[in-house]
Amino acid sequence: MKKLLTLFFIINSLLSFSQDIILELNKISEEKFILDGVVSDQEIDEAKILEVIYEESPSFNTLPSQETIGFFTYSDKFLYVGVKAKRTKVIAPLTTRDNRAIWRGDFTGLAIDTYGDARNNIILNANPAVVKLRAKRLELEESPIHLGSDTNLRNILTTLEKEKPDLAIIDSIQTIWSDKVESAPGTVSQVRAAAHELTSFAKRSNTSIVLVGHVTKEGQIAGPRVVEHMVDTVLYFEGERGNQFRILRSVKNRFGPADEIGVFEMTGLGLQQVINPSELFLSSRGAPSAGSCVFAGIEGTRPLLVEIQALVSPTPLSQPRRSVIGWDSNRLAMILAVLEARCEIQFSGLDVYLNVAGGLKISEPAADLAVAAALISARENIIIPESYVFFGEVSLSGAIRSVGKMKNRLKEAEKLGFKQVEGPKNIQSVEDSNLEVFENLDLLSFVNKLVDDTKKQTLGT
Repeated sequence: MKKLLTLFFIINSLLSFSQDIILELNKISEEKFILDGVVSDQEIDEAKILEVIYEESPSFNTLPSQETIGFFTYSDKFLYVGVKAKRTKVIAPLTTRDNRAIWRGDFTGLAIDTYGDARNNIILNANPAVVKLRAKRLELEESPIHLGSDTNLRNILTTLEKEKPDLAIIDSIQTIWSDKVESAPGTVSQVRAAAHELTSFAKRSNTSIVLVGHVTKEGQIAGPRVVEHMVDTVLYFEGERGNQFRILRSVKNRFGPADEIGVFEMTGLGLQQVINPSELFLSSRGAPSAGSCVFAGIEGTRPLLVEIQALVSPTPLSQPRRSVIGWDSNRLAMILAVLEARCEIQFSGLDVYLNVAGGLKISEPAADLAVAAALISARENIIIPESYVFFGEVSLSGAIRSVGKMKNRLKEAEKLGFKQVEGPKNIQSVEDSNLEVFENLDLLSFVNKLVDDTKKQTLGT
């Protein structure tokens, strides 16, 4: 049997048939199709075959240059549409699909005139090679997932009422429109109406619904803020484009604590959960260098150790740069002001760069002491031993204040092999720790001790 590129899909059609053709479809008795990109003779023995198919692109309303047939059948649940296209060369540029260059590859589609008015259609399209390869890569060939393509709220709710799924994912809420609202999809009124109808359905049907939303350049959910008040949980999916780590952060949660995070790593099989995020974030840390230290933080209820990196260099500019990635730029300005005012360490005429390694974003004030240590290390060109970990809040007076969940921070540091901890003054009250703990009353004494200890260790080695 010759190799054929095949796809099953309920799918702006590149292949179409003449308008005077009426198909009387045969109904199959059972669901026997596997969406694996390959069709067998047994799968289509009951299907209606259509050999008169016209090409819409690249030449409009002409016969295809290659032998192409279509077959159609249906069951109680699904309409099955298949296309067999014999190709001497297959073009399936997977890397260009997400850059809106899909037309440069093999592409198959179908428009279904659901209302019979030649205007309102369900349009689905797919690249056969993309679907097949992605399903195999993710090992999802036989997953119990039903896919649908529609943006009409009424059609979506009707389908959900009939299927009664345990979980429904709407991607995205900004594209859904209701015929009861006279405005374009994505407007405030449309998004509000769609979110209200979907949340109401979820409550009365006991179906969990996930609404996927767009975000603005500032990282906030696009559309009216009222949507966040209507749902039970708001999750943000964070991560840098060039980084393999992704953070799922809870900013609202009616069923548990907010600010919880889940850490995932992008692999060949998709996103995989990271069981020990601290170990992962510190795994790529090389030999100790100036401007680097480890912060023992808390994200939600989970302790998380991350590397804080700082770089201080002379600048020819009249206004030095202050660049921050993963931390609050206003808090960096405050730490620099406290170091200058309370410790007499000048940063004027110096560019300051601060980075939280791994693409993580930190918001808690407990990172103040670790940031101060990284800045001093970078400015004085001293290396902090890799066995040290830092946490503590710095006030405007220069005092180092206590932070919450110190016991969890110490346990995580000890588990990962750290030996010494620099923290606030009441850290000694935490029991059951084999770490060497150093209390610090204020930033000035901490800076003096940090410089003296590191220089002594450097001379000793």
